[in-house]
Amino acid sequence: MSEDIPLCPPWWPRIVWDLHHWPHPPGGGPGPINYPPAMHDMMAAVSIHSLSYLMLDQEEAGRIRSTAERCLATTAGRLSELHQRRSTT
Repeated sequence: MSEDIPLCPPWWPRIVWDLHHWPHPPGGGPGPINYPPAMHDMMAAVSIHSLSYLMLDQEEAGRIRSTAERCLATTAGRLSELHQRRSTT
């Protein structure tokens, strides 16, 4: 492994690390490497929902989960539309 690639410390949440050190291939990559933006949106909502259980203020965490659930449902309901829009641009 190259020395210039940072390694995620074992105590740090991998998803947070990957947000900062995620490889972004110039011009996009092949196949499933570059998911449609809607999939990234949905995975972010799932991650936010899951991580909210770690918060001290569980009342606020419940509101965050509700928002994440609405976001996930809205995006899932628009997948066909978002796919068509992306494939025509």
